[in-house]
Amino acid sequence: MLGDESPLVFPVLLILLSTWLIPRKIESYLEKVSPQLGRFGFYVHRFGPLALVGFMILDRFKSIFQRDISYLEIAQRLGPGEFQFSDLRLLITGDGAPEIVLFSLLIFALLSHKLPSISISSDELKKIV
Repeated sequence: MLGDESPLVFPVLLILLSTWLIPRKIESYLEKVSPQLGRFGFYVHRFGPLALVGFMILDRFKSIFQRDISYLEIAQRLGPGEFQFSDLRLLITGDGAPEIVLFSLLIFALLSHKLPSISISSDELKKIV
């Protein structure tokens, strides 16, 4: 759905997620640049994927709410008409389900250092996680 309007969202999401594979290199590079740019880069590195997936979910919600039949999934499953509260079921049973799962996994990944088994560990292990 979003690929028609904003085709760069998914590739940018993949690039940002791939930077999560090398966090130490990214963060050490960001420490060398100016403080404002480094802080902005740090937040983009950490929270950029979460924001993009949230944007994808909100776009899907808006399309369902407006019953935009230019989207194939909405045209096939809902058709034209007025919005009904039961239409939101499409958000979690249709193509939006993987986006919601990915959003949940990203939140888990960002908050994993607060898990009880990791929070009592050494600072170095917390950084690795």
